[in-house]
Amino acid sequence: MVTSSVSGPAQQQQQQQQQQPEQSDHPFQCMDCGKSFRWSSRLTHHQRSHNNERPYRCNLCPKAFKGSSALLYHQRSHSGEKPYECKDCGKAFKRSSLLQVHQSVHTGVRTFVCPYCPLTFKWSSHYQYHLRQHTGECPYPCDTCPKAFKNSSSLRRHKNVHLGLKPYTCTVCNKSFTQSTNLRQHMRIHTGERPYVCSECGRKLHALFKPGPAQELALQPQYWREGGEEGRGGKGREMR
Repeated sequence: MVTSSVSGPAQQQQQQQQQQPEQSDHPFQCMDCGKSFRWSSRLTHHQRSHNNERPYRCNLCPKAFKGSSALLYHQRSHSGEKPYECKDCGKAFKRSSLLQVHQSVHTGVRTFVCPYCPLTFKWSSHYQYHLRQHTGECPYPCDTCPKAFKNSSSLRRHKNVHLGLKPYTCTVCNKSFTQSTNLRQHMRIHTGERPYVCSECGRKLHALFKPGPAQELALQPQYWREGGEEGRGGKGREMR
């Protein structure tokens, strides 16, 4: 009886000892989300997703990155270096993961299937971002205002508004912007490019606009032909 009463706790202690190495296998825990890591360097890299720190800056453009490997991959965009070549078609890529994704073109495999719609994806990151279109999840909150975003890059661009940073400058008129997409849209004013066509009247636009009462009014064909509000008269205004 004595042996039996001792063996129970002893077995529990032995089980705890067996579990201990598994728990200590990832001893570095993020205090923001609870995710654990095996190495402190991986925790440091992960925490930059929360604090938006990007210490690795490109010396050729305004972009910055959380890790040195991401900077290396980015710099290949400037240099044109593509060391990973597909054996089936000869197409080359700047990193091995892109080559792996490309090879699914030959195999026809699209691993990630959306449970809400028929879309499938080759990349996990694209799949996760797409899921948030269905769920509305915005796991990247701004620490300055109530806004939250579906991915870290959107949050990073948004933070430029609070910081007053406008790293993207027009080479024609020197006007600056917080986002590269805004600069590309602005450049169409100088180039005259109008890639968007209204399905109602055929009028071409240099940009699309977020829906709202003013924009809905402006996108009506009669607004362009006859001017804006009733009684204003004159020719319709082009949207700038």
